Amino acid sequence: MRLSDPSVLDILERSMVARLASMSRRGRPHVNPLYFIVTDGHIHLGTATATLAAHNVGANPQVQVIFEDERNPTDRRMLRIDGEAVVRTDPALMESYRRGVARKYVIHPPGLWNMLVHTHRWLPMRRYTSAAEACVIDVTPVSIEIIEDRSRLARLR
Repeated sequence: MRLSDPSVLDILERSMVARLASMSRRGRPHVNPLYFIVTDGHIHLGTATATLAAHNVGANPQVQVIFEDERNPTDRRMLRIDGEAVVRTDPALMESYRRGVARKYVIHPPGLWNMLVHTHRWLPMRRYTSAAEACVIDVTPVSIEIIEDRSRLARLR
């Protein structure tokens, strides 16, 4: 499966938050919800260099990213992407990421709704990310899978 497949793109377009699973040097797992955009076959996740997500990617580039349609509980699909990640701070990528985030999360109706519903998170998020240099976790997909009924995952555990 490819990032350009229509069913994959459908889930990515409906998803507002990516859940990045990373692993520390000591093997401790960590899951972090992050805003994201898709650019040229890559998943770009915004964070700051001092975050645990960025540190973990620096220690172990193998990550998994989960996407689902948070606004539609009847959509039972989940997209799981395994990939190789790198933390990037280059100015051209950061500017491209900022423009993409503005289109997706601010000037697009579902994005505007998402921002308005979560106004209580603006100040804590700003404090959290302003303590260090902004960065993008750049994920190159290695494998992509659509799980048609995510409720099956809970029953399998």
